[in-house]
Amino acid sequence: MFIEVATKKLVSYEDIKRQFQNISFSLNIDVAFLKTLGFEVVLTDNYPSDIPFGSTVIRSEPFLDGETWRRTYSIVNLEDTLVEFVDEQNNTVTVEQQVTTMLEETKRQLLTYLAAERFKFETKGILINGMLFGTSRENQSTITSIYSAAIINPSIVIDWKIDGGWIKLNATQITELAQATANHVQRSFSIEKILHELINAASTFSDLRAIDFSAHFIEE
Repeated sequence: MFIEVATKKLVSYEDIKRQFQNISFSLNIDVAFLKTLGFEVVLTDNYPSDIPFGSTVIRSEPFLDGETWRRTYSIVNLEDTLVEFVDEQNNTVTVEQQVTTMLEETKRQLLTYLAAERFKFETKGILINGMLFGTSRENQSTITSIYSAAIINPSIVIDWKIDGGWIKLNATQITELAQATANHVQRSFSIEKILHELINAASTFSDLRAIDFSAHFIEE
């Protein structure tokens, strides 16, 4: 990246070549030659790592450090400051303005993550009398069908496949399976609803950090 010293405008090498189309530029960047045209190299620090949750990275405007033009990065707590900075579109905004955008985006991402976690929990199966029964969407549909059959024919006995092999289920056992599956699915969505409402109600990053996702999607 380069800076046009007269205007303090950041430009790329391609921008400079387009600006001076009557000049034949070498394939390798000739910094000394660019200086004669009024451009200087801008050195940019490495992007910070380990950025704390609830913080943002602000990149400074180019400044002259001795004889070198530089840009630096600063980590700013989004809740503790109203520092102004220039965003990527060269708009001057405050951290307060950016925190609203970042908070809403974080909430959107958390809601997507939450839905995925609910689906994973919903479809991972349930234990009944030490046996694991599947609760995938296909399993749920099949269980609903055999439950309807058990209501029509109370003397029904069916073959059912689980991870450990084949078992037989009578109407009472089918009803138990159907009820347990329905309870498990409902619990999955009820947990998602609780967390969904907590995320939507969050007005700060501290509110989001206080939500304990791991404590909810566990077996009772």
